[in-house]
Amino acid sequence: MTTQQIPSSLGAQQFPEYLGIPAWQFERALRLGHIPAPDRARRRWSRTVVQQVRDQLAGITAATGAVPDMGATRAAAYLTERFDTEITPDAVAELGRQGALRIADTYKDHPLYDGLDLERFEDQAAAQEAGRLGRQVTRAEAAELLGVRETDIRHLHRAGYLTPIRYARSRWQRRREDPAVPLYRLGDLHALQHRDDIDWAAVRATAGPGRRSPFAALPNAAQT
Repeated sequence: MTTQQIPSSLGAQQFPEYLGIPAWQFERALRLGHIPAPDRARRRWSRTVVQQVRDQLAGITAATGAVPDMGATRAAAYLTERFDTEITPDAVAELGRQGALRIADTYKDHPLYDGLDLERFEDQAAAQEAGRLGRQVTRAEAAELLGVRETDIRHLHRAGYLTPIRYARSRWQRRREDPAVPLYRLGDLHALQHRDDIDWAAVRATAGPGRRSPFAALPNAAQT
C-alpha cells in the first residue's frame, strides 16, 4: 500500500492489519508508548501517524518483543522449551510473586504474564528454585511433608500461621457448591518449619488418633 493508498485514518483493528503485526503486539506497543495514542476521534489514527509508525516499524517490533502475554501453563511450556528443562506453572506463578515476571493482564480471573519479561528472562536456576518454592500442595500433602496430621494443618490455617496460596476444585468435585480445596505454597511450609515458637517434636508426639493437637489452643486469626 503506497502513501496515497492509505485511508485518511485507520482504526484499532485496521492499523495492525495494515502494519502486518498481530493485535497483541500492536496493543503492547501502544501501551509502552512506541505507537502514539489515537489522534482522531473514535480511537483512530491519522494518515500522518500511520506513515510515521510504518517507517519505524522494525524498531517498534524489536522493542515490543515477539512473545505474547500468556497464562502460567503456556508460559511454563515456553520456558521449558527455552531452557530445555522442565519449568512448571507453579514456578511461573512464583516468579510472578517475586516480581521477576510481571502480570500484564488477567483472563477469566487468571493472570497473564508479560511476554516481554518472558522473552528476556534468562535465569534458569531461579526458575527451577521458584518451581521448588512455589509448588502448591493440598492439606493432606502439607501434613505429610511436615509430619503432622491434617487437623494440625487446619488449626494452623485457622490461626493464620499458614495461608493458602489459592483455592482450587478437585477433579472429584462434581457440584459447584462443593467447597474449593485450599492449596499451600511449599516455601511457606519450609518457613513454618523454622518458626521458633513451634515445638514440632511436641506436635508430632500427639499424632496418635484421639489426641488433642497443641495447635488447638491457638486463637483464631480474626481474634488476634
